[in-house]
This record gives sequence, C-alpha cells and structure tokens, in this order.
Amino acid sequence: MNIIRAMSRVACSSPDKACALPLPKEAGIGNRQGVVYGIRPQHIAVGGSHAKARVQVVEPPEAQEITLTADGVDLMAEIREQPLFRPDQEVNLEIVVHKVHLFDAQSGIRIN
Repeated sequence: MNIIRAMSRVACSSPDKACALPLPKEAGIGNRQGVVYGIRPQHIAVGGSHAKARVQVVEPPEAQEITLTADGVDLMAEIREQPLFRPDQEVNLEIVVHKVHLFDAQSGIRIN
C-alpha cells in the first residue's frame, strides 16, 4: 500500500514534498493535526486528472508494476491492459477515491 503522511485536507507530504491527492466524500478528517493517506497500487490508474507523475521504474510487462513520482512523492501502481510505459515518461493519474484509506496520524486509527 502507498502510505503518505497528510498535513491538511488535500496537501500531502513525504517527508518535505507536497502533492494534492483526492479525498473520499466522507473523509471524516475533522480538526485532526495530521492524517495518513493510504491507497493500494491497483487503485491508481493512468490517464486521469488527479495528479501528474513521472514513471521511475517499470516491472514485467504482463502485469506492469510501475514506480511513479508525483510532486516528489513516490507511489507504486499496478497497471493492466495499458500500453507499455517507459522510465521518465510523464503520465496523469486517477485515484479510485472510494478505495482511499485514511488514518489518524497520531493514534493510527482508521478514520474512514
């Protein structure tokens, strides 16, 4: 799972970098000082509008596992039925928002 420490409702950091990632409608963040944003690699799709990223590493083509960097945050994505990607290629990402997991940064308790 991709784990990203979030500083506010939409700004995520890892550790000194920031990126904007979508939140579920019923996020339940409230006034928390920080949250941890979790998204599984199979719930990140290429071709969306949530973030721009650069491909870093491409694993075997039959089930492409790619390492991406979006605004300095490293993410893993499992991409199927897409053309082959190459390192340093720019792509747009779509997050399956209803599959996002949010946790309280201090207690570790899931909040959505």
